[in-house]
Amino acid sequence: MVLPRPLGRRTRLYDSCSEVFSIAIFGDKLRLERERQGHSLAYVAQETKIRQQYLAALENEDFDSLPARVYAVGFVASYARFLKLDADKLVNEFKNIAYNNETTDIRLPEPPAEGKIFGFPVRNVLTATIFLALAIWLGNYVAGYISQHGVKEPPAIEQPSSPSIPENTTPVNQLTLGIEAKQRSWLQVTVDGKIQYAGIMEAGEKQFFSAQDKIELRTGNAGGIDLVLNGTPVDSIGGSGQVAERTFTRNSANTNDQTVPAVSPAASDSVGLNLVVQAQQKSWVQVKADGQVVYSMTMTEGELQSFMAKETIELFTGNAGGITLLLNNQPVEPLGSSGQIAEKTFSANE
Repeated sequence: MVLPRPLGRRTRLYDSCSEVFSIAIFGDKLRLERERQGHSLAYVAQETKIRQQYLAALENEDFDSLPARVYAVGFVASYARFLKLDADKLVNEFKNIAYNNETTDIRLPEPPAEGKIFGFPVRNVLTATIFLALAIWLGNYVAGYISQHGVKEPPAIEQPSSPSIPENTTPVNQLTLGIEAKQRSWLQVTVDGKIQYAGIMEAGEKQFFSAQDKIELRTGNAGGIDLVLNGTPVDSIGGSGQVAERTFTRNSANTNDQTVPAVSPAASDSVGLNLVVQAQQKSWVQVKADGQVVYSMTMTEGELQSFMAKETIELFTGNAGGITLLLNNQPVEPLGSSGQIAEKTFSANE
């Protein structure tokens, strides 16, 4: 016979509008949300780096099986953020249930006139008490810090707005470039020396950039995009699936030609391979282009790098499951699983 799971400690919630009383169990909130999202405990443990036994203890409200308070509070905050729940609210609820609103306000006792407490010198007792108070205060401070900063989502990269490509109303002292994707295309746009966009545009997506002096464009699918410079359409810079790059300056935008020429010609004739690497997790990556090491660093989550070569690109990684690859604008099958060491050579002749 299967016995029902104990209900555990409970917190009470009140609906101020309907005045309906309901009961919600702390552990069930975590378990139900995890099951709703379709995650197993093993998967959550792998993603949050929290042992599966501690996750199960939180869901079952088996608080005696948890480690010290400072770590347990951090686990709750990390688990809540992974499930996209209100971490602060769940941490406070956990503290109330698991520790019964324990206070760290320790009052130092007055020493007796005899100069000893329980046979120990007053000085030793006072020193130990002060040390204990500081240790408890520090533990609560660290617990609060972990609950607030234990798991941080990487800051969102602010992408430029995507208004419709404007008519030719741009002042002559400003450079504007409108890009519309006809096909799925990887692009990198550098505005006045700073990378302003690096990503994949889906078909129908539009981007708009403005510069004082120069806009540099690199793409892995030259025939998949349309360009408008200061309101004037630009001739195609290459064919479908072709790697190309072009530089536009304020001087070139003010010419009388209907098709604005580029200062740097398309590089597709000299580039046979274009590899885009995006980190889904923190991953060490080394890239050789035509035999030369061009990159050897640890990529952070969300980072994107692009590499070009004439003949070969050799890729080495210490976390094969933590990166995604695009070769000449086409997705590449994963090289391995998370934490796995892998290498791959891409050739222009393949």
